[in-house]
Amino acid sequence: MQKVFIAPKNYKRIDEFLAKELQISKNQALSLIKEGLVFCQKKEVKKGGLALKEGDAIALLTPKITPKPLKRDLDLEIEVIFEDDDLLVLNKPPNLIVHKAPSVKEPTLVDWLEAKNYQLSNLGSKERYGIVHRLDKDTSGGIVIAKNNFTHVHLSEQLKTKMMGRYYIALLSTPLSRKEEKMSVECYLTRNPNNRLKMMAIKTKKAVILKANLLAC
Repeated sequence: MQKVFIAPKNYKRIDEFLAKELQISKNQALSLIKEGLVFCQKKEVKKGGLALKEGDAIALLTPKITPKPLKRDLDLEIEVIFEDDDLLVLNKPPNLIVHKAPSVKEPTLVDWLEAKNYQLSNLGSKERYGIVHRLDKDTSGGIVIAKNNFTHVHLSEQLKTKMMGRYYIALLSTPLSRKEEKMSVECYLTRNPNNRLKMMAIKTKKAVILKANLLAC
């Protein structure tokens, strides 16, 4: 499966053209090129600096995902809340990591998607095909998976502009008072330089704001 673009004018770099057409970063465009998914005039593109001429045909291939047998510890059922030709909404169970990483040794949601042979967007790295947003390992709930790049771009934009959001329900070990029925917590978070798997509170340019409502006590 592929999508073909026609260069409307001369471009100094093909990665700039892809970034503009797909509304992605140049680094993401370079990742597509490195994975051998971009062709110009039926020839595989090797470098992001390839100059384009007006009328050049650029083909972007969708990666072919080979189904993998489910591992014994991944032999689980994940509820499909909604599915159409463009996206998939899953009910992610707790204790399941969303995507692979060098530090992750256990099966992930992406492994499950590959085993089920779902067609996925390829704007991210192979470890994150289809993943528009993630949920923490211990968090359960709805997660959106993009089946194609067009959907991935628009879902990402909706997250960025807050058209699409996420709501969390949490159980607290210490009850809140009625005065705390509605609260807002502002915190500055960044990755811990001594342990990249953890976050730490420190004053940075961007604040994380948590707004919470008490549902029951």
